[in-house]
Amino acid sequence: MYHYFGSRRDLLRAALRKDAQRRFKEIHSGDSLPFAARWRRFFRIMVAERDAVELMTTLVLDGDIELRTMPLRTETSALLKADVENGTLAPDVDLVGTHAAIVSFTWGYLVYRDTLAREFGVPADELDDRVGVVWCST
Repeated sequence: MYHYFGSRRDLLRAALRKDAQRRFKEIHSGDSLPFAARWRRFFRIMVAERDAVELMTTLVLDGDIELRTMPLRTETSALLKADVENGTLAPDVDLVGTHAAIVSFTWGYLVYRDTLAREFGVPADELDDRVGVVWCST
């Protein structure tokens, strides 16, 4: 492993980069949707991409300061600003706080997803649906 990747972090970064462009393209394909629909779509994509979130979380916990947890930050910030301009979001909404909450909620839920489903005694897919409905309606 060290011969090919140099370090554990480099291995994790390589695994994370593997399908990054495909994930970014899939996320971008929903850019024209209004805020709530775009968020539901993002949540569903990330549920399907749990491995990437787990890799990112491992790197964060490992102290990787080079990791970008929001590689589409500029684009997403522009979309949130447009949501305010078109009235989808309140004019006084904290865009940085909203963006951070979306990322934090999604990553946190996906890290704990299987454990939560087991503790609640429900299938993980069912919990995804239930959490998606609750979060996306707030």
